[in-house]
Amino acid sequence: MPKWRRPPEDLVDRFLSLVPDDPGVDVRRMFGCPCFFCGGNMFAGVHQENLFVRLGDDDRAALLALPGAGHFEPMPGRPMREYVCVPQAMLTDPPALENWLARSLAYVRTLPPKQGKRRGPQ
Repeated sequence: MPKWRRPPEDLVDRFLSLVPDDPGVDVRRMFGCPCFFCGGNMFAGVHQENLFVRLGDDDRAALLALPGAGHFEPMPGRPMREYVCVPQAMLTDPPALENWLARSLAYVRTLPPKQGKRRGPQ
């Protein structure tokens, strides 16, 4: 199994600079890396050298059609169904990233909010 790698600092900084100015958006860690959430649903994040977004069917197909885009697999052979890694060339194109982040946020707003996990008796 390949060794896990921390994302490059410049990628993390670039990602965090793109957090949508929206009171419903939270920044939390997942996979040890920063991710954006809305209503408890993760919609974007960084993992190793990748920036990924969660998209509905049409937007997902459009992004996957771009050269260099691919399915997000935090563990080899275990893709996360609605998540796509943006092409590496797009990482230096803030307007393009903002566009895909906005599409991703719009998509997760259509999903039911996640309920908090219930704790057992204490």
